[in-house]
Amino acid sequence: MGMTCTSCKSPFNDIAPIADDHHGISKKSFKLLFPLGKGGFGKVWKVLHKPTNIHYAMKEISKVKLYIKKSTSLINQELSTLKSIHNFFISNIHFAFQTEEHLYIVTDYFQGGDLRYHINTRYHKQFTQNEIQFILACILLAIVYLHKH
Repeated sequence: MGMTCTSCKSPFNDIAPIADDHHGISKKSFKLLFPLGKGGFGKVWKVLHKPTNIHYAMKEISKVKLYIKKSTSLINQELSTLKSIHNFFISNIHFAFQTEEHLYIVTDYFQGGDLRYHINTRYHKQFTQNEIQFILACILLAIVYLHKH
């Protein structure tokens, strides 16, 4: 079920492709390898960018779900923020594009999972003090960067 509006301005019309060459970026530019997770608006996939053979994480976001949950401003804010930052400790955006039904945000792929994954898979095993110090240092460096920008 697609949602189109010919008589009104879509809140997603301002989403221009983000890429080094801006030409021809689409879902066909990527090979979907496997899902990394699922959220309230769609899935996150591990993908291979065919022209460069680089792995990325690709959010596939349902426009219908964004409309229903009245979250269009949230996704536009996320895109605006991601476009304006670039840091080693933050998942950086490389591409953004859309189809009639979905928005796609392609970011760095971090092999090994995110912090939530590691917390959830530890069960009753605690992090070591060195691991906690490393995690906190990474988080603090990311926050400091965001505050400066």
